[in-house]
Amino acid sequence: MFGRRHATLWGSPVVRETVAGAKFSFGVASFFQINVETLELIAQRFVERVVLVSDAAIRDAQRRLWSALRIVAEPGGAAALAALTSGGPRQTGKVTPVTPRAVGILVEDSHDPLGARSFVEHFVTANTPLPVTRTEERFGTIVQNQESVRIQVYEQAGSAPSAEVEHNRLVLDGELTQIPPLPAGSVIRVTVRIAIDGRLTVLAHEPTSGRELVLEAFVEGVVDDADTQRLTRLVGLTSVRG
Repeated sequence: MFGRRHATLWGSPVVRETVAGAKFSFGVASFFQINVETLELIAQRFVERVVLVSDAAIRDAQRRLWSALRIVAEPGGAAALAALTSGGPRQTGKVTPVTPRAVGILVEDSHDPLGARSFVEHFVTANTPLPVTRTEERFGTIVQNQESVRIQVYEQAGSAPSAEVEHNRLVLDGELTQIPPLPAGSVIRVTVRIAIDGRLTVLAHEPTSGRELVLEAFVEGVVDDADTQRLTRLVGLTSVRG
């Protein structure tokens, strides 16, 4: 986005740093640092409201622009529409990181007579403020004398959440082993935790034996702490009207 002309203006190379997610189209971090004073002046004079949107909301806005108007928009060009349609949290003086996509686990449908149906049960929905922790105790074993439980963690792959496995993306896979032979329907407690920096932790706990399985990964698209501090500084200069 910022090439030779900008380097000439600044009198030195403008370094392109790695920026994850759709936010790359809004400018690189080094350029943001150079222009923070200018951005503060713009925020004070022109910005009335700040809405933080996720990568998923931006991708959905891109699809809307294409399907309705046949406009191909880069992420930055679709951000305003994403803010209008996503319904995300609106803040005054503070930026709150949110989950970019729904996160859940794969569940075998015990009510399916053929025993063939699986679906994704989302614990955390998209645009949930971080940090967040969700615990469920309504999942359990499905086979008599079961001695292990496989835990597969999925995240929303499309623009809208769906329980269908093909509409989600596998991000973590592990197995809780060495549990005592359990009757069918024995509870397995599952906790999903997403930290403010995007660290995803999934804990599976079998109460009778105390056996636990811990899986960890990072959720791509969460605004990191440095970005949060910079954005909070800018948002603190604005006020919400209406």
